[in-house]
Amino acid sequence: MRPYVAILKDSFREAMASRVLWVMLVIITLLLVLLAPLGLDEQPGTVLQAPDLRDSASLVRKLAAAGRSERPSPARQVWKLLPQELQTRIQEAAPAEGEDAGERIYDYELRTALNRVLRSRELYDAAAWSEVPLSSEVQRQLDGGLGGLPLAQVARLNRLLLEAAFPEEIRPAAGEELQISYLGLPLGSPLPGKREPIVQASLLVLMELLLGTVGIMAAIVVTAGIVPQTFEQGSIDLLLSKPVGRWAVFVTKVFGGCTFTLINVGYMVGGLWLLCGVRYGWWNHRLLWCIPLFLFSFAIYYAVSALSGVVWRHAIVCVVMTFLFWLACTLVGVTKQVVEFWFLNQTRVVNVLRAGEDYVRVSEGREIARWDSAGQTWQPILENPDEPAVAFGPPGPRIAGPLYDPRRELLVALVPPRFQFGSGGPGTALTVGKRAEGFKRLEGANVPSGTAALFYDDQGRFLAVNAEGIHRLEGDVLQKTQRPNIFGIPLPLAEDQRGFRRVSPPLDLTPPVYAAQDVRTGRMAVADARHLLVLSPEADGEYTVRARREGKDGESGLVALGGRWLLSASAKGVIRVLDAETLEPLASFEPEGGETPRSLAATADGRHFAVLFHNGRLWLYEPPQDSERAEGRLYQPDVADRGDVTAVSFPDEHTMLIGHGFGNVSAYRLEQLVRLETLRPSHGTLFLIYRWGIRPLYRIFPKPGELDNLTQYVLTGETTVAVGGPQNGDDLTAGRLKLDIWQPLWSNLAFVAVMLLLGSLYVQVKDF
Repeated sequence: MRPYVAILKDSFREAMASRVLWVMLVIITLLLVLLAPLGLDEQPGTVLQAPDLRDSASLVRKLAAAGRSERPSPARQVWKLLPQELQTRIQEAAPAEGEDAGERIYDYELRTALNRVLRSRELYDAAAWSEVPLSSEVQRQLDGGLGGLPLAQVARLNRLLLEAAFPEEIRPAAGEELQISYLGLPLGSPLPGKREPIVQASLLVLMELLLGTVGIMAAIVVTAGIVPQTFEQGSIDLLLSKPVGRWAVFVTKVFGGCTFTLINVGYMVGGLWLLCGVRYGWWNHRLLWCIPLFLFSFAIYYAVSALSGVVWRHAIVCVVMTFLFWLACTLVGVTKQVVEFWFLNQTRVVNVLRAGEDYVRVSEGREIARWDSAGQTWQPILENPDEPAVAFGPPGPRIAGPLYDPRRELLVALVPPRFQFGSGGPGTALTVGKRAEGFKRLEGANVPSGTAALFYDDQGRFLAVNAEGIHRLEGDVLQKTQRPNIFGIPLPLAEDQRGFRRVSPPLDLTPPVYAAQDVRTGRMAVADARHLLVLSPEADGEYTVRARREGKDGESGLVALGGRWLLSASAKGVIRVLDAETLEPLASFEPEGGETPRSLAATADGRHFAVLFHNGRLWLYEPPQDSERAEGRLYQPDVADRGDVTAVSFPDEHTMLIGHGFGNVSAYRLEQLVRLETLRPSHGTLFLIYRWGIRPLYRIFPKPGELDNLTQYVLTGETTVAVGGPQNGDDLTAGRLKLDIWQPLWSNLAFVAVMLLLGSLYVQVKDF
């Protein structure tokens, strides 16, 4: 054993004597020193974001009126601080009575100007705000004067002043924002969000770049000559003159060659861990697991370099062979990811329903289609000829619906444009199709801005839910609005909402908003990340709030309502069972250990609830129906493609529909969970190539690049990553990519073992 320990010690001494090692340590030290003065200060929200403007048109009209008046008012104070060019355009956009309207002021322009106003110490004037009710906290700060307040507190105070003066136009700030500074000097405007997620995302990028591709390739270049030098004439003769095994010398030398990476990675990761803890108070011990992870990632490439070293005994050949190995692994991995993400995943079902005798599904690629049993395929319906056809790529904003009206045999959906300008504005029209016309697309009424869910009430009237409340369509859903477009992309309108009237109190929620309906009673559950409300319809058709529950940010989310029960799912995967009347919590469970939920569904009688997670796992919950059973039943049903379920719904109280795999839909009878039928569309040539060529090759090939997934899991604890794009924000229903965590680990371990075995056999039989 002593000779092998001596070889390991020599490896450490060689690494410590290496000038390259000391250069790398100096570079890492400089990087840590440069990062140390970086400040990340959390503060209450001040910056106006896109959802914060409730009614930009109304605000423009008030500012224009203030510009024509000398009377002191909050609008007049804002007006005086706006640039002259914007003042002129506002007067043209909101003219006085009898004048012609000019160009439109877009939300982005208005928000940019208002965010500059928020940082002004001249906004507040006692006479201007004399008629505006202010909170005691704001009044105390005003009494103390603005002269001595830091700029961040001035911005926060001005934001509160604007919210008090324009409650119908500006939403109260939600959450926190992050001010980035360096050496105490602020860098730009604050960013929305909290410190921990931003630090976590930055560390993940740093790990994947500096310690991943760049760091490993640099380490390979430095260590490429260790094994060839060991088996040169003279060096190997001296070693073999001692009582040691050839294969053991080779394996020990490989492990000794990893010391260079161990020292660098340990120093950098340990320094980052200490910096995050001391500087930002974020002691994430998961970060230290990156040391063995990146050491293992290096060992995969170094095993190829070591085998090349004993065969050709030349450092340059080792580097070239390692590069070719990296290139081959990258090509196989990228090919699989491109085919899956950009093409096949677009066929996955995200919503499925019955429209009379037809099955209708919505795909990840935002295609609405009807099942053609004769051709065994999904036939697209409700197609929009004005929207650019995109056959692949990340999805756009989620589709609300579709809903089927059996009385009129209409299919209705809200399909936001794939490419949106700003927040979209009011002006997105409903997509309507008549069964008698083969669900050919018709343009319906415009919905309220930010509509998140669609429903019918007990009289067949159309309902739309957004952050402001519940809105009802007073006219016909087929009433059409002409909209301008540029190159086929519809533009939003700043007109009225074409017949929709709010029939609930203002809810003042923060997008994304989730809603569910009890079809038997007409009750509605509406929630955002913090608030949960239950509203009931009255005899006059208006909705009143029956129960309200407010928790911590991220405690609420998806909702499902049925019978006496309400289920709420948070972003952290906590499912809460509440009383639908009082919102009193009755039970909670976390079946997937922190995974992000994708959808909730309930039967009309409330006897079955479905919880679907982004990792493809489906759970069913049966609430207690009698006094003999105090607790409900939570279980994972035995369904097709278990672990790869993408959608779930209940068309009636006895049937469950699930989407699974690439475009498949199965129907089950709930009582015995018996499969009734499965719709399997025929796939094209690309799917056959993927199934019989790309996927088998990927399984047998080593996957060093896929260890980034394990790194992300170690740092965040999540096995899925959002792919919906910025337009979806924090929407829990937006598409997420499922990460393969453990399979690459085992395949890479097997590859390293095989390479070491081949190297050991070669040195054992080779006559050096």
